[in-house]
Amino acid sequence: EIAAPDEEARMTAPFPTRKQEEWRYADLDALRPVWEQFSEPLTLTVASGETLEEVCLPTGDDVSVKRVRIALGEGAQARLF
Repeated sequence: EIAAPDEEARMTAPFPTRKQEEWRYADLDALRPVWEQFSEPLTLTVASGETLEEVCLPTGDDVSVKRVRIALGEGAQARLF
């Protein structure tokens, strides 16, 4: 089940720093101009015992960021590429 993204939502999190491990190698200079345009993450729910595999292909945009929140039921698996 994939929840529809809210087109009007905007990023409310503070801009990341390289002190945060998950952003250490990110191109923060490229990210800064578009940070405020990001909406809340897309929520993917994988039911108990199910498996989800998603492949994210590059776009023609200069900066491409996909934000996903995954809710896994018991024994569920998710693989994102």
